[in-house]
Amino acid sequence: MCTSPLLQSRTTSYRNYSPTALSKAFCLVIDENGSVGGAARRYGVPESTLWDRVLGKVDPEATRSGPAPVFSLEEENNLVDHLKKMALLGYGYSRAEVIITATIYAVSLNKRDEDHPLSLKWFRNFMTRWPELSVKKPRSLDLYRAKATSEEVVMAYFAKLDEMLTKYKLKDEPERIFNVDEKGLKQNHSPPFIVGSASSSTPLAVTSGRGMTVTIIGAGNALGQQVPPYFVFPGQRMRQELLNGCLPGTDGTVSESGWSNTAVFMTYLSTHFLKYVTASRTEDEPILLLYDGHRSHINLPLIDWARDQHILLFVLPAHTSHVLQPLDLACFGPFEKIYNSLCHRQMRANSTTGIDRYSVCEIACNAYTKALSPENLRSSFKKGGIYPLNSGVVDRAMYAPARALNKCTSNPATKEGDFPQVSEVGPQGDHSSADGGLHDVRPDLFKEREDSIGQRKKVPKKRRCLISVVSGKPITEEVCRNKIAAYQAESKKTPTSRPLKTKAKKVHTICSQQSEPGPSSPPALQHIIASTRAPPSSDNDSASDIDDTADKCCVCRRVRPIELAESIYFTSWGQCMFENCMHWTHIKDFALAKVQQVIGKMGFVLLLSISLPDSNVVSKTQYLDVSSQV
Repeated sequence: MCTSPLLQSRTTSYRNYSPTALSKAFCLVIDENGSVGGAARRYGVPESTLWDRVLGKVDPEATRSGPAPVFSLEEENNLVDHLKKMALLGYGYSRAEVIITATIYAVSLNKRDEDHPLSLKWFRNFMTRWPELSVKKPRSLDLYRAKATSEEVVMAYFAKLDEMLTKYKLKDEPERIFNVDEKGLKQNHSPPFIVGSASSSTPLAVTSGRGMTVTIIGAGNALGQQVPPYFVFPGQRMRQELLNGCLPGTDGTVSESGWSNTAVFMTYLSTHFLKYVTASRTEDEPILLLYDGHRSHINLPLIDWARDQHILLFVLPAHTSHVLQPLDLACFGPFEKIYNSLCHRQMRANSTTGIDRYSVCEIACNAYTKALSPENLRSSFKKGGIYPLNSGVVDRAMYAPARALNKCTSNPATKEGDFPQVSEVGPQGDHSSADGGLHDVRPDLFKEREDSIGQRKKVPKKRRCLISVVSGKPITEEVCRNKIAAYQAESKKTPTSRPLKTKAKKVHTICSQQSEPGPSSPPALQHIIASTRAPPSSDNDSASDIDDTADKCCVCRRVRPIELAESIYFTSWGQCMFENCMHWTHIKDFALAKVQQVIGKMGFVLLLSISLPDSNVVSKTQYLDVSSQV
């Protein structure tokens, strides 16, 4: 029985040879003068395919059929290096920006014109040729953190930490090394991913809406022992009902905003934290407490109390908690996810009431127990390089933004070695370069963009603040404590250079200021000027900021009528056009009929502002040239 060739299944697969075999066959023919047929049979490649490369019909480096890519392998390698470096610095490109950048690059190489930009299809093929590239959602990094996380700062911190651990023999005492951190909780949680219909639009998740912010203070040591949570609720009086459903040992207090402050932090350490520190404390065997350098954590009474209790207070470097704070590295991330998941479950169980202030504590305590588990606590101190001590635990890629942003503006060119080395990777993912670094010669387009990162228009003034005194230092040591005391004493003596801000009533300005009272006027009414001025702080005009006699009414000698002293106002002015007069007065001092009688002898120009009864904003302004009406 005969079968049509169209119905027979294909027994051979398309291109069942490797690109390496084709490359070796090509080299055998070109370099060793071998025959095309012999090389094709030896390496198992089609003879016609090898002939196309030998005759120059197809690029020997082509690994797929179809038209050749827009860029050569070297040009694409330059583009890939640029994309990697910009992503490393924290200023990476989106898909659309990659296409735009590649189009500009192609135009500069005379391989495209501006009327024919590259397409999304080119981007997909480009990503296929370079498998080490991928589209990822970046993690946001605050600008202050990017500048502060430098290798010099981190290494100085670890050197000081090593000195303290050695001095007080804490390197083998994980139960004596603690970390304290704070986390803000909101009733309006972020819902997790849910399962829904694939055909419908984005599903909805009901939340509690805007609510209060509650602060939870957590702590644990390098051995994996957690301290029960401590809550700070917004309010004026602490109620026991706020702690309903809490874990044993949980406590809390209130503050006006729901955030921690100096008094709250001192109360937490003295009445709550010490209660659960099981390790003995002596002058020779103190405990080490690491935390961030928030202003509420640094004051002389707290330092003196800690020294009396044999507690070493060590402040982490400023704006580096994302790489050095143990609880931020491995505990509070899982805590937030668990908390949002439990809130989502609570909303489903209480669909009509939602999450109120009395439910936050119970939900947060359940999340706290799971997130600050012994395994997570031990892992957090290990990731922070604290126990065991390891200064190389921080990824060197985290230093790249600081190197770029803090580089000298007089020499904006990037120096060799400023960035972690990025090896050249071929289109199939094989590392083919021998130098192991970036190209020394970069296209001008990429060089300008990379060197522009960190260039400053103005050199900022260095300000001396408290965090610069305590950043990355043990503040309970005598030297550091004396510096803090000297700084605070100097701050009290030195008056502030900033002017005091005074709250003034909002006034809707309808015009710009001039030397004469009133706003700028149309060209046809050059002598019409109206003035809108802020009310003085007292009834006495001399007490106000406006004390120019030229701006006062020639009748009442005030800037504004006394009847409008306690309200937002709009003063309408009139100026006498009589020669050698030119006096200004409030329109309210004249009746319109009287003005019209006088206008026959001297010109007079008015400005009337009409306000709606229920609004302080001028809704309509009429310019009346009374002299033209007589």
